[in-house]
Amino acid sequence: GRFAVDAPNTLFADGFDLVDAGVQYVAARSALGSYRLYATVFNLLDRRYASNQFLIGGQALVAPGAPRSLQVGAQFNF
Repeated sequence: GRFAVDAPNTLFADGFDLVDAGVQYVAARSALGSYRLYATVFNLLDRRYASNQFLIGGQALVAPGAPRSLQVGAQFNF
């Protein structure tokens, strides 16, 4: 939903929805111990949005949100 941008809560910015998607493979036991492999796509639809908006000295400032990104990784437990 909407959120307040200024201290007296008189100026509001629209909310936003993002879609993230991920997959993972978890090996319970192996010769190396347990491990997890994963991949996640953040902001799957590459939506343009403002992650933060605020006022400083009457000037409206906007922080753009992150574009679509991919995170891959591996986690090993010995």
